[in-house]
Amino acid sequence: METRLSQSQPDQRPIRLALVITELAVGGAERNLVRLAIGLHGDGFDVRVYSLKPAPLAPRDRLVEDLVSARVPTHFLNARSSWQMPFVTRRLAKEFKAWRPDVVQSFLFHANVVSTYACRWARVDNLLWGLRVADPNPRRLWLERRLAHRPKQIVCVSESVKRFAIDKLHLDPAKLPVVPNGLELAHYENIQPVDLTELGVPPGRRMLICVGRLHEQKGLDWLLSFAPSMLQELPEHDIVLVGDGPQRSHLEDLAAKGPVAQRIHFAGFRSDVPRCLAAADMLLLPSRWEGMPNVVLEAMASGLPVVATESHGVSEALGELADRQVATLGSAEDFQRKVVAIASEAQQLKLLGELNRKRVERLFGRNQMLARYRQLFSLFYHK
Repeated sequence: METRLSQSQPDQRPIRLALVITELAVGGAERNLVRLAIGLHGDGFDVRVYSLKPAPLAPRDRLVEDLVSARVPTHFLNARSSWQMPFVTRRLAKEFKAWRPDVVQSFLFHANVVSTYACRWARVDNLLWGLRVADPNPRRLWLERRLAHRPKQIVCVSESVKRFAIDKLHLDPAKLPVVPNGLELAHYENIQPVDLTELGVPPGRRMLICVGRLHEQKGLDWLLSFAPSMLQELPEHDIVLVGDGPQRSHLEDLAAKGPVAQRIHFAGFRSDVPRCLAAADMLLLPSRWEGMPNVVLEAMASGLPVVATESHGVSEALGELADRQVATLGSAEDFQRKVVAIASEAQQLKLLGELNRKRVERLFGRNQMLARYRQLFSLFYHK
């Protein structure tokens, strides 16, 4: 059971901490920002959250509800397109001028850029970026290189993202602290598994699950290219894709054209991911690039084995267990071999799941993340 940290000094006012993110719909970065905001607010910190985009609609507003319940002030700047970013930047600068945060921590690319200019106009000195994914987009890399000297620190979500920042952004390693994601582990204990028929899986079948945005980054088109061969070796299993995104129609077309269309199911957005994981045999993550994929930690916390490509942060999450669960990036043969080997052996399936659970309990709880951020933010607070 995790307990609340308390290291505030009675003779100091709370540290004013602004957390800025692109949006607050459910996602890995968004969940970790909300855990950070709730974990620190009122415990030596006065936290305010700023979202560049409007408030998400139900059922994707779970994180906003959590912030409201914890009484964390949350502001939506209502950007509906990239063309509105200059307006949003001015509005954020106005907020900063009025409140005077001691530290601004931004998460994700757009929030990093907007916060950089807002802090400059508002004369806020202590800006920290969050680098949470090793995105190879050349336009983004160009702009990040131009602006990366402005933040005091750039918080990387994994050592592999730090290496990416050194190689691609040409940054000083001393400017790149690493703070991995942290989970509320209790959310994955004693979970009632979802009925697989709710996800489109016929009674009596077993599930391999993919969870995430249906986007090129996640490599689901690549997975579907060899899914028929893989499922042929696993006659009891179906694949379920939980999530939504811009590639959904394309992926549905790919699945429909294959010989195992009836064994690939699109469940769409689900607000009960822990229940879905609890009903699965294994998580599949065929991503082309990542940072520290939250869903891998969630699967580990659910006691599941994982087969993932060697994308950023995956091997760090799995540690000494990576050899059996991480496939060479781009090698369908290696990915399929690892999935079949684990799914076909009940004892190995159970053992890897148990070992994954113990590892995430040891290293990736919420309190580990909060302690690292607390120490980092305190460096920039002057009484």
